[in-house]
Amino acid sequence: MVQDKENKKINTDIFWTGTKKNCYLSQAAIFINLKSNTMKNTVQIYSFYVLKHNKITKK
Repeated sequence: MVQDKENKKINTDIFWTGTKKNCYLSQAAIFINLKSNTMKNTVQIYSFYVLKHNKITKK
């Protein structure tokens, strides 16, 4: 349960963080903690987006 809550918080951080540094740290934490292949693929897509645009903006 604790791990699930941590992953949820990390996922929220990567979507809502505006700075390049924090996005990078969030990505690293997600890659270490997530075990689901589907989620890893999703994170890779967002990681590419962050690397390309240097930030994630709120919709």
